[in-house]
Amino acid sequence: MKIIDNLKYRGVNYKFQQWVTWNGKLASGYSCEDRALLRDLSSQNITSKTHEEMIDLIDFYIEAYSDLLYTQEMTSMYTQQYFDLHPYESKD
Repeated sequence: MKIIDNLKYRGVNYKFQQWVTWNGKLASGYSCEDRALLRDLSSQNITSKTHEEMIDLIDFYIEAYSDLLYTQEMTSMYTQQYFDLHPYESKD
């Protein structure tokens, strides 16, 4: 994978990359691993095929951060409750 350009939008770092696929075709896309943007979220990175999609994703993560964090916390809580109510039972 080759980083073509390091970019920044609204204080968020992201990059444009190119790589060769399993069948020898050239592919490209955008990737963001900015720790400040993704702080406390389970996502380690966000990706997109186009520059416009990446800009939209960054805007979304900035503007919906508290909603994303709340959804993640609720998902974790309800998952734990489910497993507490339905413990794994071995069929051995």
